[in-house]
Amino acid sequence: MLCQAGKSLRLGMTKRYRIVFIISSLGAGGAERVLSVIANAMAQKGHCITVAMLAGEDHTPHYHLDSRLELLKLGLLKTSNGLTSALRNNWVRLFRIRSEIQRLSPDFVIPFMDQVNVLVLAALLGLRVPVFACEHSDPAQHNPGLVWNLLRRMLYPTASRVVVLTDQARQAFGRAIRSKCIVIPNPVLPAAESKDKGFGFISVGRLSPEKGQGDLLKAYSCIHEDVGGRTLTIVGGGELRNKLQQLSLKLGIDEKVVFTGTVEDVSSYLNQADIFVFPSHYEGFGMALAEAMAHKLAVISTDCPSGPREMIVHGENGIMVPVADHLALASAMHSLASDESLRMRLSVKAPGVTRRFALSKIVAKWESALEDVCA
Repeated sequence: MLCQAGKSLRLGMTKRYRIVFIISSLGAGGAERVLSVIANAMAQKGHCITVAMLAGEDHTPHYHLDSRLELLKLGLLKTSNGLTSALRNNWVRLFRIRSEIQRLSPDFVIPFMDQVNVLVLAALLGLRVPVFACEHSDPAQHNPGLVWNLLRRMLYPTASRVVVLTDQARQAFGRAIRSKCIVIPNPVLPAAESKDKGFGFISVGRLSPEKGQGDLLKAYSCIHEDVGGRTLTIVGGGELRNKLQQLSLKLGIDEKVVFTGTVEDVSSYLNQADIFVFPSHYEGFGMALAEAMAHKLAVISTDCPSGPREMIVHGENGIMVPVADHLALASAMHSLASDESLRMRLSVKAPGVTRRFALSKIVAKWESALEDVCA
């Protein structure tokens, strides 16, 4: 195993690096899944991988991690009660992160998501360790707060690279940060073939305001009597669950809408439907949309900032509608439900997304970026 401390090793003609990924936790989120997939793939290629979580021993990763990588649970997710507590907790986080990186002596550190990026860049100031700060939302839309925004503007220029998912996300930054940006999309994995495709609408995503499930419920309420008995399944957990359930009751569709909460196996739910609806107001990339396309579902997506346009050609492999327009969404849902030939045509083309964003291509982009910094 290549996990002794020290700089990169060379096997044959290919460099193998010691890399530390850092993330808040490994719950059931899109960025968490992407980190797991990339870390596993790089470990399988012979890189020495450590995944460090700010979460503690009581946190169990939602996604599988390869046995060849090391998992560290730092226990740094303490709740802050007031300014003094926040300052103390963040000082402890900075000191512990710096100490662990000095102990591990990696070639690269790759934090995921804005607040963790800021913490890691601050903790490693003065250490000559290349940091690749990874943004997994649209910086033009996602607001982490005044203080975090200020710290991001101050610290991102100190990163070796700032990794964004789309060129649109890159353009959201000012010149100092934009000069450090590289675009590396998320990988999209092929889905296992399903013998029996289901019947109905499905949507997958965290139940939070930017995901637009309220628009989806309003759209479904307009057409539910005219779509041949199709139900709507909403997969995911989040702070809006009770509010959305109350909305479905108010709209008179509660008996036809299923809220599953967080699930272990999203694939089994995707195979129970044939139309996927993605009503987001903004995205980083849209992993749920990509996964639905990999499962050969006919998809409808909002034309939201950053993500869906990278995957969908309107009318060819999916349908796009304006953001927060539940009437346009309802019309598209009704059209797909009523037109079997259109559903089939879109579903046949949808899995092409797995070739464009194949894991091997994305890992090669990562390795090329690491090599560039070394050079």
